[in-house]
Amino acid sequence: MDKNVEDLIGKYKARAKKGLKKYGVTTERMDIDLKGWLKHLLEELMDATVYIQRILAEIDDITVVDDYIMEMAFGDYDAADRALAAEIIDKYLKTWKECYGLDPVD
Repeated sequence: MDKNVEDLIGKYKARAKKGLKKYGVTTERMDIDLKGWLKHLLEELMDATVYIQRILAEIDDITVVDDYIMEMAFGDYDAADRALAAEIIDKYLKTWKECYGLDPVD
């Protein structure tokens, strides 16, 4: 079987166990009607769109910094401008490493 499918199956099983422990019920419950299930789905999908927007915003931030780095590296700037750019880039890389536990340059 596909390793990605196997990984997902494991995640579904772990999530089901966690949900049962937290809520004491499964999705086989009968106290929610079709409209209620659709409401749950809508709420989950709304959350997903928030996660997507957050990721897109971060990608935009990264692109802006990348563009800035390229402009400072190859643009017509003096030493003071380049020093300021280097300081900003260092702060950015430090923040990235603290957030994600890895170096974005690697």
